[in-house]
Amino acid sequence: MKMEARHVFLTVNLILFTVLLYYLWFIALPRYTYTYYYEAIRNTITLVSILLVVAMSLSSILILRAGREEEQEEVDIGKH
Repeated sequence: MKMEARHVFLTVNLILFTVLLYYLWFIALPRYTYTYYYEAIRNTITLVSILLVVAMSLSSILILRAGREEEQEEVDIGKH
């Protein structure tokens, strides 16, 4: 059951990340296409996208690592 919960968290994480990036690049940014602020908004969205990729990668690694540690503890307890 715990292993399934990890996959659910990873899936939700990926879906929300994808929806947010889609919104930023294809809905929010085009609103500023012919304005003076387009370059600043594009640079900001680029920075936010990079930071989101880093945050998602770290959270995914931590979710997977936490699950592995729990599985090892369960196996070690069963051996004694």
